[in-house]
Amino acid sequence: WQEVYPDLAAHIRVDRAVNWIFQGLLLVIILFTIFNTLLMSVLERKREFAVLLAIGTPPRFLQAQVFLEIVFLGLTACALVLALGGSVAAAVQAWGWDVEFLLRSPVNFSGIAVATRVYARVTLPLLLWTTGLVLGGTLLLAVIPLRRINRISLAATLR
Repeated sequence: WQEVYPDLAAHIRVDRAVNWIFQGLLLVIILFTIFNTLLMSVLERKREFAVLLAIGTPPRFLQAQVFLEIVFLGLTACALVLALGGSVAAAVQAWGWDVEFLLRSPVNFSGIAVATRVYARVTLPLLLWTTGLVLGGTLLLAVIPLRRINRISLAATLR
């Protein structure tokens, strides 16, 4: 069919490329939001960390505490997203989503009518891979807030 309908085949290739670009941008936005949350959680507790450092807590203990918090939050969030997002994706894969209300007229490419019901294609490896990518990115981005703990000025913070 690719030779008979080259316009349709070209549209499908463009659609797949745009999907990858969109998914990449979405991942960057998600990771930026996570990074912002992690950084703010450290910056808002700066006074608490300064007090702990002043009474003799080693900075590596504070870093370990914050890192464990990030790991537990990340694992909890990933489990919830897998459960909720995976359920919604499985439902759209099974029953589809009718997008006719978004269109003004029937859709056709090169004279071929295209159905208005779209179906997701979800696999367990895809869900685990994307979840692992977000969790790995979160743990990688956690390095920056953890380094901020070492730069806390006790005198300026506790003043």
